[in-house]
Amino acid sequence: KTTLATHVNPIYSMCSDGINVYYLDSTKIFKQPLAGGSATTLYTHGIASITSSAMHWVKQRLVAGINNALYELTGSGSLPTPIYTHPTTSWAWTDIEEAGPAIYATGYAGGNSGIFMFVLTTNGSMPVLTSGIVVAQLPIGEIIYSMYSHLGEYLIIGTSKGVRVAEIDQTNGYITYGPLIVSTSVPVRGFGARDSYIWFGGTVTDAGGNAYAGTWRIDLSNEIDTLRFAAAQDIYANSTGVVYDIAFLGTSNQLGFIVSTNVNTPSNLGLWLQDAAVKLVSGFIQTGQIRYNTLEPKNFKKVVARGDFGTAASTTTPAGITKGSMTISSVDTHGNVVDVVSY
Repeated sequence: KTTLATHVNPIYSMCSDGINVYYLDSTKIFKQPLAGGSATTLYTHGIASITSSAMHWVKQRLVAGINNALYELTGSGSLPTPIYTHPTTSWAWTDIEEAGPAIYATGYAGGNSGIFMFVLTTNGSMPVLTSGIVVAQLPIGEIIYSMYSHLGEYLIIGTSKGVRVAEIDQTNGYITYGPLIVSTSVPVRGFGARDSYIWFGGTVTDAGGNAYAGTWRIDLSNEIDTLRFAAAQDIYANSTGVVYDIAFLGTSNQLGFIVSTNVNTPSNLGLWLQDAAVKLVSGFIQTGQIRYNTLEPKNFKKVVARGDFGTAASTTTPAGITKGSMTISSVDTHGNVVDVVSY
């Protein structure tokens, strides 16, 4: 590993523009090249006590939420006047993201949580941000911890209760969010994406009901209902606990995540990285209840699987690898599992 910066004071928030890393400590905001070199001071913020913070590089500018104030940081020296200060002094900004024509910032105070929108306007010179507009208010008790903009069309929202997907109006920036796609018992603090898939962390269970720290995957190309998309359990760690945050390793397809014993400790069970070559020897897919859109009880007489099970390697699999076997089981309303047929 390489240490980019050795710092004395606690670092509260950080982000990158792809070339530099920006970070906030108890006295200043710094900028440092990712390639190495010395850090330079951008701002001396003069805030006596930092109780919460969030920082992100959005719309070619640095935006930071410190305590209940939100700042657009385009210069250096002393902190500028906030572009928005929440009237509740205990308000905590949790994330900042860009999507479509606007910049979005999330936060909460007590059980109240929402999304603010800041649009760009022009005064004859460089575009500047307008004051905030509330574009989403979540149900009381559901707290927003993270956001992820996917292709500028969707805003993925991670909350204390799970994940929602919001659609963005490309003209005015207003959003419409959907139902909880996956309900979780731990906050969703981060996302990773490849193609039409979105990953997030939490806990997963195996066929026997055993819980592990693991990830879920949402398929944005498969919309089941309005803003409700197909989702399934995905990569997991051979460890109990919860996934605190996730990210892909550079430009690869390897997913990494940090695992903790509780939702408030970032990484006391370590960093886990998906293996680039080794696969699990077994897995399972569990469908929802099959009822053909009617509520009448049904007696299924036959189930058939299609595939080349247990055959030698062919053009559809790598050389020397057999295709294995499969068992189909039924699950009743009480959770009892009965094997039906094996291939």
